[in-house]
Amino acid sequence: MESAQLFIGYDWTLFTGRLDAVDAHRNPAHTLLLGIDGPFTMGADGARLVRSVWALPGATVPPSRYQGTRIGQLLLGPHHPVARHARQLGADPLAMDGLPAVLSAELPEIMARAALGDVVPEKLLERLNAHLPGPQPQPLHPRVSRAVRLLMDAPGPPLDQEHLARRVGVSQERLGQLFRDELGVSLGRYRLWTRIQRLAMAIGSSGSITEAAQQAGFRDPGQLARDFRMLFGLNPSSILRNAQPLAVHSLFQGPDG
Repeated sequence: MESAQLFIGYDWTLFTGRLDAVDAHRNPAHTLLLGIDGPFTMGADGARLVRSVWALPGATVPPSRYQGTRIGQLLLGPHHPVARHARQLGADPLAMDGLPAVLSAELPEIMARAALGDVVPEKLLERLNAHLPGPQPQPLHPRVSRAVRLLMDAPGPPLDQEHLARRVGVSQERLGQLFRDELGVSLGRYRLWTRIQRLAMAIGSSGSITEAAQQAGFRDPGQLARDFRMLFGLNPSSILRNAQPLAVHSLFQGPDG
């Protein structure tokens, strides 16, 4: 049976596999959706065929109908250089078929290799960064950079905003403004991303969704299912049910290796 693939990096996650349908949901991170084998249907009334979608954090993603088509879904933390570069795609929170032509031509082949289990996420990120429009992003403000490291590296649930502001030496209001200015997201939404990424990394380490949910700060499986459905439009079990077996590739290391 064909396997779905889940590649888990330090600040990114890539899923490739076959799904039937995904409900409308609030996007948790910078997300690239790509139809590996061809276009898919997005939207309810006035649905359209698309090959790729770039969704900003917090965007409402319409329902999608894949009908078994292989898809690639890349999630990037808002601090990731490629995510910050992609903010220049435009003001629309959903860029449907808005990628440069060279990426539209190259990415399906790269994603197809990933769907076969080839470890190619680094090449995918490299090509995105090389061909997204606009200049490369400037280095992060040092307060934001430190806050990001604290959130990404601290064990257990993400630090709360008061504790985080105290650790980096600014007020909560100032830290929140820095996150909006530098990353284009609120600090609360960034903390949500770190919880989702911590869940993915814990799954990669333990192989257990229940154990991973506890490590990521979800109170119980019911909360995980509710939050996962709100953020991704389907239950965690749907990925396993529709795309068994699932091969997990744990590729994460901190920025310092």
